[in-house]
Amino acid sequence: MKFSAEYVGPSLISLHRPEGPIKGAVLLCGPLFHEYFKAHFWLRQLANSLAQSGLLAVRFDYTGQGDSLRDAGGVRLADWREDIHRAATIAGERAVGRPLHMVTVRLSNLLLDLCQPASGRRIQVDAIERGDDYLQALRASHAELLARQPSVPPSSPEGGDERGHEELLGDRYAGTLMQEIGGLAAKSASSEQLESGFDWASIHLERAYLPAVTHRIVGMLSP
Repeated sequence: MKFSAEYVGPSLISLHRPEGPIKGAVLLCGPLFHEYFKAHFWLRQLANSLAQSGLLAVRFDYTGQGDSLRDAGGVRLADWREDIHRAATIAGERAVGRPLHMVTVRLSNLLLDLCQPASGRRIQVDAIERGDDYLQALRASHAELLARQPSVPPSSPEGGDERGHEELLGDRYAGTLMQEIGGLAAKSASSEQLESGFDWASIHLERAYLPAVTHRIVGMLSP
């Protein structure tokens, strides 16, 4: 397996290449917000496993998340859609004539419904079905975190600050982005659903160890 990473636009894009011929490509669209940190290690291991099976695996950091070159405050939904298109284009260019599969985790399910760049199979892991329900859960976790730290001044869960931003579990996001996410709902009926059993709602940052899910995904996509 060969690994490389480069910035394309604001996103850090990581490529996991097989040693031999590329038999296809897989774009891994990870979760967002604090769930990004939980899934990072697992997605890296999944990418390595896919590369060992002959597939080019592509990971990326959404704008304002992880190691991207912009902070979260000015992000809009259009930025995240562009991140997906950019990474999918790179994957397609390196696996010309081969199928491009998609694996989405959590909120990425709803983002991919806005793009649909896949030419192969699409697998959803613990997919979010409605943006407003997801934000409600994040706000509840945020309130729980603040309750554990009584010295921290409370923040409005939905009203945002005087600049129209809202704090969610360590970052501040534009209220316009929150509105855009809240209006999302799942549309695609052609995806394969996987449930991991991992407690994403927990505010703790324990890593997601999902070997059974990794085995199933590699088995489903291996050429």
